Amino acid sequence: MIGSRLAAARDKKGLSQAALAELVNTNSNQVSRWEIGENDPKSSFVVKLADALETSTDYLLGRTDNDAPPPPASSGSWLERRIMGLLKKRDFVGIVNELFNEASGKTSNASGTDNQAKQ
Repeated sequence: MIGSRLAAARDKKGLSQAALAELVNTNSNQVSRWEIGENDPKSSFVVKLADALETSTDYLLGRTDNDAPPPPASSGSWLERRIMGLLKKRDFVGIVNELFNEASGKTSNASGTDNQAKQ
């Protein structure tokens, strides 16, 4: 079943076997073998394939007919989201400031000014 699901998801994304192979760090012959059912991908490749095709491992494995990608595992706390945003911007000083403010009991409001946290 994984072969037909893999081919359908690849076609839906408009990718060639070679393009998908490059995304998951293998070769197009291997993708072809998976699609025709000659062999099955290892679990580590199933995860890479699902990510590359923006679908779920459950869809590729035939556990669901829903080909939508899974929702994020957790949105995290406000501080986690803030730090991840700063990390993406490579704003390391901002990360240190946020952690310092958190440790000292200060919080940042939406306008970016510091407020003393209520005790």
